Amino acid sequence: MTTAKKSPKLSRRLRPAANCGPARAARLARQHATGITPTTTIRLDPQDISRARALAAKRGVRYQTYVKMLFHEALAAEEKRLASCLAPAKPQAW
Repeated sequence: MTTAKKSPKLSRRLRPAANCGPARAARLARQHATGITPTTTIRLDPQDISRARALAAKRGVRYQTYVKMLFHEALAAEEKRLASCLAPAKPQAW
């Protein structure tokens, strides 16, 4: 097994993973990888998951990706809706 001292190519953040088991090494690598989003658990109705899987397949994406897309769209729409409701009224020209 390669140790952290003998492997200069290892990132300093990943050196602890060099001396541990493969499961811990994989977890540490995922934690330090760029572009990785945190894992979130949410309970969904099984029928909603089935519908999401079917719609995702039609788009050619994984259902998790599709649900994430829907979530982003819903948040953007809600932010836009709230911004228009809470925006100060424009003064009327006389």
